[in-house]
Amino acid sequence: MPGDDCPLIWGECSHIFHMHCLLKWLGTAASKQQCPMDRRPWVTAERKVTDVNSGCG
Repeated sequence: MPGDDCPLIWGECSHIFHMHCLLKWLGTAASKQQCPMDRRPWVTAERKVTDVNSGCG
């Protein structure tokens, strides 16, 4: 189950998901290896995983 310590993953489509959630989605036949938001083919963006709180406060 994702939580505050779950890493984030960005798609080239600019959508961001908990890695756990996205991997679960991509593992289903219904996903067709597409972004769950816009149905474009899923391509992981070249980004480093960051803390969701970085840059805050």
